[in-house]
Amino acid sequence: MGLREINIISTARWSGAALFCMILAWYLAFTAFGDRPPYLGYVNAFGFWLGLGALLAGVALAIARAWLAAAGAVALALVVLSHGGVALHRGRDAPPASGTARVRLVTASLRSLNDDMEDAARMLLSFRPDIIAVQEADPGPLLAALDRRSGGRWQMARLRNEAVLCRCPVEGAAGDAKVLRATARLASGPLTIWSVHAPKSYGRPLELLRFSDALRADMLAHQPGIVAGDLNATPWNDGYRALADSYSDAWLKAGSGPGFTFPSRARRAGWLFPYLRLDYVLASPTLDPVRASTGVASHGADHLPLVVEFAVPHHAATEAAMLSR
Repeated sequence: MGLREINIISTARWSGAALFCMILAWYLAFTAFGDRPPYLGYVNAFGFWLGLGALLAGVALAIARAWLAAAGAVALALVVLSHGGVALHRGRDAPPASGTARVRLVTASLRSLNDDMEDAARMLLSFRPDIIAVQEADPGPLLAALDRRSGGRWQMARLRNEAVLCRCPVEGAAGDAKVLRATARLASGPLTIWSVHAPKSYGRPLELLRFSDALRADMLAHQPGIVAGDLNATPWNDGYRALADSYSDAWLKAGSGPGFTFPSRARRAGWLFPYLRLDYVLASPTLDPVRASTGVASHGADHLPLVVEFAVPHHAATEAAMLSR
């Protein structure tokens, strides 16, 4: 073995071992404390990439022929990635089951500085939605653009720059600056929709905890329902984990791949590809997600839209299911 090969193996051994130890230390802190220590939430947000880093450490240690350490690094990678964010299910093309109807929901964070609601309407209508939940939008111009482009009358519930739009009646708008709760009166029965734009408070974990607890209590009080929007959290953050304990993540049931939605090309860092999963659709147990996908962002929007199709029980079926539970 030449000197060059020895140097490569030595470098791989030490770099792989150092990376493995760093990610193991993070994982132990994440498991013990979650987002509670100030600013640890920022690191936790990159859990997907830390899992890939552990996998890379395993490759480096395998090159260095440190097989036991390589196996440990690969095991760590699998454990980290198993916490969520990667969906393997590809949706189902089966026809609607008896007693259910198909409902397609689109959620999109359009960015507060974005004044191109005409292109946002074009993008949203391209998915043929039944329900639209938007955050950081200009709801009035967006509603007008939807009506012009679709030739139909959309109805809207709004609160500041959050909105829920539907061709059916939408009523009962309530919430605060970060959450809009509305009721869509579908043919299959009433459905609660939350359009959410969670605070960016990784450095202030108590603020995020209060927000998640309040939203979770409201979710449990109004079922069946769908939470849609920008949670400003990845599956490794406490805010997401608290909500996903109550409502199921539609992406993990009906999506495919990591489901990254941020950033789009409206942000400098998004010119290559999105690298974080921040937008979600969470549904109560009686709603069955059958297909989930991300789409191309409209002009000026810094998040990719998320499209989910549900099999929704008709009203009588919903009541029977809830009574049986």
